[in-house]
Amino acid sequence: MKKACLCVIVAGLLAGCSVDSQPYPRYWPPMVMNQADCPDLTGRYQINNDGCEGHQCASLPDQFPQSFWPGWPLARDLREVELQGPREGQLMIHYPAADGGPGKRFTLQRGTDFQCESNQMVLEKLGNFVAGDGAIAHRSAMRRYFSRTVDGSLVMRETGSVGGIFFLFIPLYLSSETWTRWAPSGK
Repeated sequence: MKKACLCVIVAGLLAGCSVDSQPYPRYWPPMVMNQADCPDLTGRYQINNDGCEGHQCASLPDQFPQSFWPGWPLARDLREVELQGPREGQLMIHYPAADGGPGKRFTLQRGTDFQCESNQMVLEKLGNFVAGDGAIAHRSAMRRYFSRTVDGSLVMRETGSVGGIFFLFIPLYLSSETWTRWAPSGK
């Protein structure tokens, strides 16, 4: 009985909890929040996020589910991303070709590929269980919330968490919330 109590006490002392929650940056323009159910994301946006430096870069095409298009273009072959909608339950994504050609167009469907809640378009990647190297964990659904700012930028808030057991007896919980912004193309 004493060993069991000791194990519980040690596990409690070693338990890990980390929350990385960034607030919306004060120096960014305010988000447009007085829209109907789904925000209007229509616009042309730069490929890389504002403040893109080294490992801080986030390519806009990488934020959308790539399973929709086999052989999708690499970011280096793109000059901008054009979004239209969501309108009538669809978000159209257009990648104009760098050489001025037609590029590629894809459509995401509301209810299947995205949802709308609180004036934001939401993409969700389902969670899963992970096991290996002395750990068992569950990743929660990763959610990406898209909206626009008053200057026409596209903003994404990404949330997710993972909880599990490390070395088979140390509880662990990690949570994150980050913000990314893509400026309108040509600015």
